[in-house]
Amino acid sequence: MIKKLKLIFATDFTDAADNAMEYGIQFSKDLVGDNVEGILVHAHKHFVPYSNTPAIPVIENDSLKEELKDKLDERVNSLKNRLDVKQVFQRGNVTEVIKKLVDEEEPDMIIMGTRERGSFERMTLGTHTAEVIKKINCPVLAVPKEAQYKGVNNITLTADNESLNVNNKSLTLLKDFASRENIKFNVLHVFEDGKNKDLKAEMKNTALHRYISNIDHEHKPIADMEAFEGIIKYIDEDRPDLLMAIPRNRNFLKDLFHSSVSTKLIYHTQIPVLLLIDR
Repeated sequence: MIKKLKLIFATDFTDAADNAMEYGIQFSKDLVGDNVEGILVHAHKHFVPYSNTPAIPVIENDSLKEELKDKLDERVNSLKNRLDVKQVFQRGNVTEVIKKLVDEEEPDMIIMGTRERGSFERMTLGTHTAEVIKKINCPVLAVPKEAQYKGVNNITLTADNESLNVNNKSLTLLKDFASRENIKFNVLHVFEDGKNKDLKAEMKNTALHRYISNIDHEHKPIADMEAFEGIIKYIDEDRPDLLMAIPRNRNFLKDLFHSSVSTKLIYHTQIPVLLLIDR
């Protein structure tokens, strides 16, 4: 059981990053009370604007650097009465900075915003969230800009029928979230190609089912659909508070939020995604 959570909050000072930080704090305090330790990190580069294309790095700009540092100080100071927090301000690629921090601090989770729509915002935190998930071995809570925390009482885990090969930190998060009182916990399986066998029997013969057998849960099959179409269909119908996933393919979040079948999800849902990590 988790007794304390150490979190990395990645910020680029956009509304999406601020909202993800607020969501992550409330989300974590619901699980472990005041036993939350935070690290607020900003990885900075200096840019010159150029139309709607990604910005071009330029030489060190001391005044901009001070402005960014002041913004980070402001956010850290605003959090000090809510949790034990420290800051990391480092120049470099966001993913590389966070990876180094994960290696040093061994956090339980990374909190990041996603789905910004402006040209500048699209090339910053939203893009980096998918990159962090792809390259860093730590659970990531990806929070849409529109998400407002109202408690997490309805959780859906997307699963396949492969062997359960998940790191211990992710397994602990999974079990702790799913075993809370008054939680509706569903395990979603999407089957392709018109399978006619007993889907429930197949689902209950998985390592995942055996691992959570002592937790109240239901298996939800969706047949004759591709994975992302099935996930989106289920989310639209059931409206869980949180989607948990174990992405075998580290492009999962990019595919889920940016594939052609997920346009409706991008613009009409407010559901955070907790990406657990396979080995």
